[in-house]
Amino acid sequence: MTAKLKIFTNDTDWYVARDIEHVKELFKVFVGSTFEELDEVEDLWYALPDDATLSITYDRDDFNEDLEKLPQVCSIDFVSGTVKVKAAVNEWMTISSPGFLCSTEW
Repeated sequence: MTAKLKIFTNDTDWYVARDIEHVKELFKVFVGSTFEELDEVEDLWYALPDDATLSITYDRDDFNEDLEKLPQVCSIDFVSGTVKVKAAVNEWMTISSPGFLCSTEW
């Protein structure tokens, strides 16, 4: 049986993964370094509940509603130079595959 995917975060980066070990594998691929090499604290990572709300903000110049893969049930707010898409975690999971999802540092 395949483990259910979840969204994991350390409140800075968000990854779609099966568990924390999977997050560490994906992190290494995306960042190019391991948790240990960057002194990343594993205990700060946690899985979001499926019914939690997750908002992802896009730069308005990079956002095309017709081309973006968005959750079916979501709200979209255009504010200044950004676009904020808000949906339940389980809605984000319907369009996500394992890997990096978003970050507050980009």
